[in-house]
Amino acid sequence: MKRLCLAFCLSALSLHAAEGLQPRAFTFNPGDAASSAAVSIPVAATNTVCSPGAGWRIAASVPEDGVRLLNLSWTSAGEPRLPAPVTLSFDVPIGDSAGLWEPVEHVRTPFRGGEASKFCYSTPVRSWFANGDENRLTLAWSECVREVRFAPAIIVEERDSFVYRVKMTFFAEPEAPLARWECAIRLDSRVRDWSQTVQEASRWVASAARAVPLPPPDAAYEPVYSTWYAFNKFFDAPTLEKECAAAAKLGMKTIITDDGWQQAYGDWAPVPETLPDMRGHVARVHALGMKYMLWYSMAFVAKESRTYPVFRGKYLMDGRLWGQDLGVLDPRFPEVRAFIVGNLVRMMKDWNLDGYKIDFIDFFRIFGTDPAVKENYAGRDYKSVSEAAKALLAEISTRLKALKPDVLLEFRQPYIGPVTAHYGNMLRANDCPGDPLANRVRTANIRLTACGTPVHADMLRWTPSGDAATAAQAILSVIFTTVQ
Repeated sequence: MKRLCLAFCLSALSLHAAEGLQPRAFTFNPGDAASSAAVSIPVAATNTVCSPGAGWRIAASVPEDGVRLLNLSWTSAGEPRLPAPVTLSFDVPIGDSAGLWEPVEHVRTPFRGGEASKFCYSTPVRSWFANGDENRLTLAWSECVREVRFAPAIIVEERDSFVYRVKMTFFAEPEAPLARWECAIRLDSRVRDWSQTVQEASRWVASAARAVPLPPPDAAYEPVYSTWYAFNKFFDAPTLEKECAAAAKLGMKTIITDDGWQQAYGDWAPVPETLPDMRGHVARVHALGMKYMLWYSMAFVAKESRTYPVFRGKYLMDGRLWGQDLGVLDPRFPEVRAFIVGNLVRMMKDWNLDGYKIDFIDFFRIFGTDPAVKENYAGRDYKSVSEAAKALLAEISTRLKALKPDVLLEFRQPYIGPVTAHYGNMLRANDCPGDPLANRVRTANIRLTACGTPVHADMLRWTPSGDAATAAQAILSVIFTTVQ
């Protein structure tokens, strides 16, 4: 440990010219040991093609100084099938690197484990940076839907120096059979501000995925009043209308009525005692000059709801979550997707809503064992949960835009990737009540990768007993983003 600390100190004190970091070589393991073996691809090679077997082909190139591309492709020899899990590993010299930036974990300590990116979680960009905010190595990959596991955290001693030992794993989750698959990996070691490098890498990912952000209406840039921290689940129509009258005078243009308006998760109808006339309530808020968005939980159905038995056997997880008995809907069933889309269309039509805060998309995932495997995917028209979730969001976006071209659709960290943003037009920081620093960091992180989609802060929160400085700190922390 002392040697590690000394290595970092000496690196920080060195006077040599700044240089980007580059792996020495890539090691690719196709996973199918019966027909292939691990191969090493030297980084120094400018144009290299190799075929390690099992249908794999790897091409390395240098499209411009300081930028390297590694193109992985796989082709099935016969009928479409799923390749075995494969890994790509490489060592990155620490050099004068001061940290590793990740879009969800923020600045990572080098001893922690890795994370994954996929359609419903994170975005495929990582960056090593030095003191002075200089880029050392920014890594991006073009696979935005299927899970890619990224584990950079192991530091090992090698020849009296230290390196990050990075491993990327593909096809570790159940997926639909494939005839062909491609993924490009981009390594940018140019010495310049790392934030510029991350933004450029994000645009490259979006372009590779052919993902164009949903055009935001003007209202997506306007301040928002949200009920969640102010009231949690305890409010009624007169209270909200009184709050909106005050909020409108302060320049807020939209209200998001959060969790608590509905009878139960899955039974998407207003609580009659608190919101007896939803359409009339929305109309009164509209009369104040504000737009009206409603919170909707994509994945959850409460066991106490009338809906729960309708989808019995069609849940990704069925049990206790956050102290509640819940089922997590499986979007691979077409009737599940039809149910969700139908609810959103119906409510927008019936109540003249302007949009939705769409929550918990990240819960469309496998919880341990995939229940579909033992059922041979019966009743499901997708094998991949991520592909099904993508199809669901695509239909939601298309149907709601047909109803209201200026519809507002808010997504929340960690589902902030370029393909996800293709279906929404507001990206919000993950919950961090009473934590201005976290709000500042999270909104800045989203802005780095948002490719122009409006970024919203998590809702500001302070107590009536707090002083003006506390409120000012909360506001100043999100001054470069849209306030809620």
